[in-house]
Amino acid sequence: MKVSVIQAEITDTRNKSEQLAYVLNQIDTIGGIDLVVLPEIWNVGFFSFDLYHSEAEDLDGPAVSAFKEIAEKKSIHIHMGSIIEKQEQGFFNTSVLIGPKGEILATYRKIHLFGFESRENHVLCPGENITVVSTEIGRFGLATCYDLRFPEQFRIMMKQGVQAFLIPSAWPMPRIAHWNVLNRSRSLENLCFTIACNCAGISHGNEFGGNSMIVNPLGEITGYLQEKPGILNQEINLGEVDEARNKYPFIADMVNLE
Repeated sequence: MKVSVIQAEITDTRNKSEQLAYVLNQIDTIGGIDLVVLPEIWNVGFFSFDLYHSEAEDLDGPAVSAFKEIAEKKSIHIHMGSIIEKQEQGFFNTSVLIGPKGEILATYRKIHLFGFESRENHVLCPGENITVVSTEIGRFGLATCYDLRFPEQFRIMMKQGVQAFLIPSAWPMPRIAHWNVLNRSRSLENLCFTIACNCAGISHGNEFGGNSMIVNPLGEITGYLQEKPGILNQEINLGEVDEARNKYPFIADMVNLE
């Protein structure tokens, strides 16, 4: 499976439409890829809390529609990171996985909303359901940013046969060391790939940490970006998940302590 992780730049100088055009252009330059992964709330910026409600859209809105079109055009899977989704019951931080025929394969509403130096947990509603999806290129578990600090969510996904975690994020620079440890830990403890895409740039005075990465089932970083915007292209073999689990008994040795 050939993966492209787009560490998009977040800036206060582009509006939502301009940011959409920028990201679509990034995707259009990529060839020979099976899966594209984008970061969290890349279209308005995670720290633009005052814009969340006014810039929200539903899953028939311009962002998802544009990604459906380019996914079908290039015949690729796109994890379009997350957007602010507007529904009758409230507003959600929602990630969307789109298939090569332009269809929505899965959605995930972020369960753990961030409150430390953030208003996300005040302006959005938490999701309630874990998302695992089988596709023609692999079986994926969807999570977002702050979810990384809650290993129970990833353990549940692992038990449902996930081969790779897809994680969009807007992780800030001051805690980037935590990001590096947590991505590796979620992979190693579940013997699973982690494909983690973070934002780059500065928004509302907050610098994002970048360091998007791909981690193998043994917790080893096999590809990464630094702090600046960029694209990470890498081919991964999901068969390594079964190889790791057959070689190491960690999963089989689990004891239910509840």
